[in-house]
Amino acid sequence: MTISKCELTTSSPVLRANDWGYAFRLTEVSPAYDRTPESLHAIIKWLGVERGKRWKPRPGSTYCNVYATDYSHACGVYLPRTWWSPSAEKDLLAGKDVSPTYGTSAMELSANALYRWLSGPHSEGFGWHRLDDFSTAQNLANGGYPVVICCRKKVEASPGHIAVIAPESDTVVAKRDEEGNVLLPVLSQAGAKNEELGVASSWWNSSDMAEWGVWANY
Repeated sequence: MTISKCELTTSSPVLRANDWGYAFRLTEVSPAYDRTPESLHAIIKWLGVERGKRWKPRPGSTYCNVYATDYSHACGVYLPRTWWSPSAEKDLLAGKDVSPTYGTSAMELSANALYRWLSGPHSEGFGWHRLDDFSTAQNLANGGYPVVICCRKKVEASPGHIAVIAPESDTVVAKRDEEGNVLLPVLSQAGAKNEELGVASSWWNSSDMAEWGVWANY
């Protein structure tokens, strides 16, 4: 059973130039998404992860989760910035009415928590489907579909990572083997170093990662 979205609202504008309001989605109007790679590139360029204060890393804090959810929202798909607390989720599944309230019924999701949400029972109801390989992921991104890769750390207090698998461009292409299989996809991501478009390193294979996966929204 898919339950309702958990989205906090605010009367204040939440902008790419803000360095606050991370629990809220952007209120600016993004370029139109029409399920083409060109529209995904336009959204990535508009977000401007290398320029916007919203995703600029600070000592002890990075914002890969915020960027991935901002990208998804601009694409018109739901990836939660906040999600229901366990008690709120239980009440919703029981048919009760619950309002999202920060810190009680609604909790911010780290990259570790996003991995668990994507792997859990509700993600498919919002259009997310797990993929088996990078070739499929890159082909879907090239076809205009939102795609993310997400990792969970072994130590819960350590930040995991989530990044957008972006369409290839004229200048940035995935790394492939001799048979054409994708080894390293094209990513757009925030983190310790923000990158609008680049070829991935295999950070998901780091020894401190517990598990990882790739999902596309369709």
